[in-house]
Amino acid sequence: MFLKVSGISAYVKPITPVYGSDTSFALGFLNRNNGTNVVEFVLRNLGLTNPRGYVVKDLWRARTVTKVGPDDRLRFDVPGTGAAMFRAELVKPNRWLESNRVLQMLNNRIPSDF
Repeated sequence: MFLKVSGISAYVKPITPVYGSDTSFALGFLNRNNGTNVVEFVLRNLGLTNPRGYVVKDLWRARTVTKVGPDDRLRFDVPGTGAAMFRAELVKPNRWLESNRVLQMLNNRIPSDF
């Protein structure tokens, strides 16, 4: 368990895919109360700090919720005595941009490992 506030337990677990030292995460929220609770948090506060951001998917509803950055806020309902599960998948790094290959090609230089 990562955090427990007002009867809501938050669980965070690293999962694949992993790019370098950056990882995706599974997020679980358990509501031990009888009534529906609103959960709101900033990703960075749960340890999700990748600057490229994450694509968040609601696993119970089988749909993509949004693309968010580490300083963005998520808000959703967790039903009474229920749970919510999400997958926060890393935005895949663009190897051409991150290694400056596009700039090299624009400057008429061929990358050495092209």
